[in-house]
Amino acid sequence: MRSSIFGQLPRVGGPSAGETVNVFKLGWPPGGIFVPEGTPSPDSAYEPIPVARAILLDAQRAATADAQGLLTFVNRWGVLGVGISGKDDFPADGVGKTGEALRELSEWIATLEALQHHRPTDRTWSDVIQLFETRLGGVRLSARQLRDGLVPRFPVARLLDALYLELWGVVTRGKQLRQCKRCARFFIRGREDQIFCTGPCARLWHVRKWKRAHRRAKKLRR
Repeated sequence: MRSSIFGQLPRVGGPSAGETVNVFKLGWPPGGIFVPEGTPSPDSAYEPIPVARAILLDAQRAATADAQGLLTFVNRWGVLGVGISGKDDFPADGVGKTGEALRELSEWIATLEALQHHRPTDRTWSDVIQLFETRLGGVRLSARQLRDGLVPRFPVARLLDALYLELWGVVTRGKQLRQCKRCARFFIRGREDQIFCTGPCARLWHVRKWKRAHRRAKKLRR
């Protein structure tokens, strides 16, 4: 038999009942795949939820990036867990499918911001509810013990689940999304008067503003 992944496989006698193996013939996805390097140790467990806000910002940037930009995102935050077309549980992510997932996520972020600020959009809050019911179907409820009780935990199997869980938290806890004054990405406000998504964005905007004012003043002196 021939596999498009493993090449020519030898034909041997049929396996015994206890050695039955399912062989999937998978077409290589266009653009290649992202494969996690090595197996993480228990001591290096990755918890994306505490940094989901930062990942959502990077996800919006990566949504419009080329394959190298997607690789930069994956190298920083890990694979989304979307698999490849036709085999979603394959232990690697298709590059094209990663880009599609990030673009869809970014579109929903923009939709949520529009709904929160009563701006026109093709989607409704009912669509958002249906989205979360679909996307968060695999998220489990759990808890972590503290000295005086328990705090909630939501173990997730995929990075993509963690990002949609963060969006669910935004809309169900009454948090407001805002569009950055410099880069136009949407972010979760840490305080009411925040108008830039990050400190670097604020500094770059003020530097650009100072340069424009400096050029105008220079022209007036001529």
